[in-house]
Amino acid sequence: MTAFLPPTHHPRRRRVRGRTLRLTAVVAMAALVAGGTAAAARASAAAPINLDSASCPTNIVEYETDGCVTELQELLNIHNAGIGVDGQFGPQTLAAVRQFQSEAGIGVDGQVGPQTKAALYGSSGRVPTPIKLTSSACPANMMENEKDGCVVELQNLLDEHGQHIIVDGQFGQQTFAAVEAFQTSAGIGVDGQVGPQTKAALYGTGAQQGVANLFSPTCPENMMQGEIDGCVVALQSLLNAHGQHIGVDGQFGQQTFAAVEAFQTSAGIGVDGQV
Repeated sequence: MTAFLPPTHHPRRRRVRGRTLRLTAVVAMAALVAGGTAAAARASAAAPINLDSASCPTNIVEYETDGCVTELQELLNIHNAGIGVDGQFGPQTLAAVRQFQSEAGIGVDGQVGPQTKAALYGSSGRVPTPIKLTSSACPANMMENEKDGCVVELQNLLDEHGQHIIVDGQFGQQTFAAVEAFQTSAGIGVDGQVGPQTKAALYGTGAQQGVANLFSPTCPENMMQGEIDGCVVALQSLLNAHGQHIGVDGQFGQQTFAAVEAFQTSAGIGVDGQV
């Protein structure tokens, strides 16, 4: 006769299984926390700012924390950096910048200066935000090989004047030829460079000409002799509308000064030659 034996208990096995379940729960919780932290970091990152904006420094370096770094990190990720986007220029971002510079064949210093910015935008398919040509962020004389938002603005203006060129933010041969063509049609010196006179002509003969220009934040509160920009183009056009018959060249010279005084006299307001 076979004796009935109760089932064998394995308390140690049960403890191991319980420990495994607890470990699994801990791992899952850690993954959730990590995912939440990454999402929170992205959510708390400052809004991206175009690297060519006057809001960003000429050289973006380690430890900077702002929207310029957010934009930088997003551009680096377009180039497969795979880094977190938190708006903080830390060791991970520094390593990604160095790696990009190495692959792009430019100086590897971990700083994001004009050359690195141009390479990031030029090879990413993203076009920089346009920058008004009369802004302090744009050089007095723009010329071939420049790559930034100033060139985007230039190309947009040239297209408005019928040149039909690609807007990519790169002052290449096509843009150079378009500048020369515009200068020829505008009757100004043809040199392929975009200086004060060419800038004034681009704004003055386009859709941006008009009274509103004088009230624009880009125009000084008091315009006076020596100023050269699109604001002067608008001023000269308005003076001519009041019978002054002066050249519209964007340069506040002696002729414009005299026309302002003449207008002030006829309008019965203080005569000082300032607008």
